[in-house]
Amino acid sequence: MNKSTGLKIIVAATAGLILLFFSLDVEAQCAMCKASIESSVKDGEPSPGAGINEGILYIMGIPYLLLSVVGFAIYRHNKKLKESVK
Repeated sequence: MNKSTGLKIIVAATAGLILLFFSLDVEAQCAMCKASIESSVKDGEPSPGAGINEGILYIMGIPYLLLSVVGFAIYRHNKKLKESVK
């Protein structure tokens, strides 16, 4: 491991820790989720947010999936470049 790689790892780890420990609490909700929960509470359903969690997880998972695919493509591209240089 050379000096610049070690420095990059330290900077990334420090940035990750800063983001982890100094995050802000937010209370946000999309308009559709809010309307769905409000209508289910008015209808007297016992668990107002039962189906909302699955939708939120689905919406949250798509960006991670896309980033994983792009990251893998970049990894393969860089691996091929290194092999062609040798």
